[in-house]
Amino acid sequence: MYLGNSDMELLLLAAWCKNLPPDMAKSYHSRVFVPARIGLLDQAGLLMISGNGQCIRLREKGWRFLKYLGVGYHKDSSYRSDYGRRVEIARILLTFWRAGYDVFGAALGNLGAGRVFVPSMAARRDAAPGGDIWGGAGFWGLGRIGNTIAACYHVTGNEEVALNYRSEKALLDKAATILGIQGVMIFAGSGYEKPARAVGNNTPSKSSDKGEHRTFSEIRRHAATPVHLLECSDNGAWQLLIMAQENYRERLGHVVFPNSEPPPVGVRGADGLLRLPEASYPWLLSIDMDVCRIDRAFRQTVSAGYPALVMACLPTQEKVLISLYGDKNAKIIVITGEDLLNAFGALRLYESAPGPYLDEKGGMIDAANLPVR
Repeated sequence: MYLGNSDMELLLLAAWCKNLPPDMAKSYHSRVFVPARIGLLDQAGLLMISGNGQCIRLREKGWRFLKYLGVGYHKDSSYRSDYGRRVEIARILLTFWRAGYDVFGAALGNLGAGRVFVPSMAARRDAAPGGDIWGGAGFWGLGRIGNTIAACYHVTGNEEVALNYRSEKALLDKAATILGIQGVMIFAGSGYEKPARAVGNNTPSKSSDKGEHRTFSEIRRHAATPVHLLECSDNGAWQLLIMAQENYRERLGHVVFPNSEPPPVGVRGADGLLRLPEASYPWLLSIDMDVCRIDRAFRQTVSAGYPALVMACLPTQEKVLISLYGDKNAKIIVITGEDLLNAFGALRLYESAPGPYLDEKGGMIDAANLPVR
């Protein structure tokens, strides 16, 4: 078996993340995660699937092979059992990776340009002495999305989990101030349903420190920071890819609602007003899943007496928006591939180059005859 570019991409991701989720092929439809190729890399002694099936890791031979190629990623000095959080970080990272973001940055400075995700373990590991703003942070990583910096959290379905919001917000604000952009939060999960359930739960924090800790739902209802929901999959990658486009709200709004009027007085949280023969409806582009913004527009729409708020979203977001806002005072318009093409031109998720991997001499590498053991 000759190693392909997709095989090398998988080895690099495994080295960078340390623990990859075992079910990547279900969420990310990329040639990098084809189960048969993962099995072959396992047989070649480069990768291993953990005994409990919870993660995919590099074997020692895989580390030596990457070192031979000049890849200097940090290797654990001993086995670590905290694979759960690392797998969660990897799910978020892979979603950014599929959206075409650079996910191999290791410091806050890497976030100065657009489309970058820095996982928390890499930034903590490589921070300069005295320059680490991450020490007390609980977020899983920081993503640079357009003119925002997003603190990302993975939601597992335990809706009563509380964050030290004051501390998290202070660290996010510090990073945003350094970069001169806005700070936001992303609540991510294996599907949109998990973070939606977390922000929709009304159970107050059980933390003894009531003034510091807030649940995800309390942050949604009371915090000034925008909160976006994200699915860790190709669906979420499309969301991130669209959010990275310059002026994406205006450009897509003009395509989906070409005859829109400005938002009416009293519903300034909406993007515009859609006049139809039967009634007028405020509308909001909801593709970024900013639930705080949607909440505001929804409350204003109901208070002003309009029959419903029209929300424009991707097909995979429709179900969760209905679960959060119901179908009485909310109407959904699904954004099509043609809408995206007309607004942005051809958009594609990232994919590794096809074909064999070539070494510096232009030769192919046989996995059965590697220059390391």
